Amino acid sequence: MKRILIVDNDETILEALAIRLQDQGHECVHAHSGSEALEIFEESEIDLIITDLNMPGCDGIALAESVRESSNVPIVIMTAFPTTYEGNWDHLQGVMALTKPFAWNTMLQLVENELRAA
Repeated sequence: MKRILIVDNDETILEALAIRLQDQGHECVHAHSGSEALEIFEESEIDLIITDLNMPGCDGIALAESVRESSNVPIVIMTAFPTTYEGNWDHLQGVMALTKPFAWNTMLQLVENELRAA
């Protein structure tokens, strides 16, 4: 069982992702902001981070940059605006983008691929 940190300020997305990932046998931890996610990340063992890009305060890119200072944990950034932010995380190793809306099978396959590669 892998521990996945899901970060989004939309409670519906958090719950939907958690249900799907738990159905695949993963443990899920939730955060509603990048700053809350950093606190959780620093206090516990996390195998993968799935984060929204646009959030108040610390966004998904700032979260990924902070995580990269101490860890190579795989990170998936979800965005509905891929062309607007394209290239903004290219300097970060192990950060993948997922365009919203996405098919659940696409998300689950990406998660499994990232966890296997780690």
